[in-house]
Amino acid sequence: MDCAGACLGGRAAEWPKLATVVKVHAQRCIGDTTTTETRYYVTSLPPDKPALVAQAIRSHWSIESSLHWTLDVVFGEDQSRVRVAHAAENLALIRRLTLTLLKNERTTKTGIATRRLRAGWNDDYLFTILTTCTR
Repeated sequence: MDCAGACLGGRAAEWPKLATVVKVHAQRCIGDTTTTETRYYVTSLPPDKPALVAQAIRSHWSIESSLHWTLDVVFGEDQSRVRVAHAAENLALIRRLTLTLLKNERTTKTGIATRRLRAGWNDDYLFTILTTCTR
């Protein structure tokens, strides 16, 4: 069994294009507080190209950070205090769906927050957002 197979407990066959399993130790310093975390990634990128793998990981986190920043600024996600059953998960899904719909609407050149407000004020614009389909 290769390293990828061993790392995944013999489940590597579930990823036919799997080429590399990456273990990253991340350290974050804020003021006097330092936290460390270990993250694992599976990728089809070759193990002999560590710079390419590192770039893919950074790109992933860049996208994640951008998404979470937008959800927090536009939808106030961090301020949500919903904790009952699956409500928080369901609302997070609705926010992401809404964000996708707002990003796909291209009839106006305004920001996501403005599009969201406009959709709340104008039923015709809301209908445009809900029926816009990108290919």
